[in-house]
Parts: sequence; C-alpha cells; structure tokens
Amino acid sequence: MKFKNLVFVLAVFFAFIFSLNLVTLAVGGGNITFQAKTMGNVLFSHDKHVTLHKLACNKCHTSIFKYKKFSSGVKMDEINNGKFCGVCHNGKIAFDVKKECAKCHKK
Repeated sequence: MKFKNLVFVLAVFFAFIFSLNLVTLAVGGGNITFQAKTMGNVLFSHDKHVTLHKLACNKCHTSIFKYKKFSSGVKMDEINNGKFCGVCHNGKIAFDVKKECAKCHKK
C-alpha cells in the first residue's frame, strides 16, 4: 500500500513540475544573446517583450522569427531595412534601431 502512495505522490509532483515548465514556456523563452562583431552584444529579453509590452508569442513567431534559437540569421543591415527587429523598431511602433543603438548594444 505504501508503494502505491509513493507512486501517486511522485506522479502528482512531476505533473506539477511539468505544468510549471509549460507556464514558463507560455510566458517567454528566456534571454538570447546575439554576438555582435563591431559593437556590443545584444541581449534580447523575451520576458520584457512578452510581459512588459504585452506581446503574444505569435506576434513575432513564426512570421518574423522562427522558434529555433538563432535560426533566423539576424543581420544588422536586414534589421535596418525593416526585417527582424526592424519590423517594430522603426521609430513608429517602437524606438528606431538606426538612431538608438545603445538601447540594444551593450558594451
């Protein structure tokens, strides 16, 4: 009888842990650091974009970015031409990446 209780408790515990992981995935995908060649690296915060700015995941995925980390091959000239981050960071929807480099590039 004790073995069945232990199995039940473990099943409930792992179900709880699994559910926390799903909630975390629904809120954001963590931070991503993009390596920059000539300027400081860029730390992208999913939490900031999803929670603070109230953006749904499908706002950017998969139309602008793929879900797989670093699969988009983000390049600054493409961002400046309105792709990737530049879709929103154009000075109309969000700050302009061409004018405020230090907001993303940290030394």
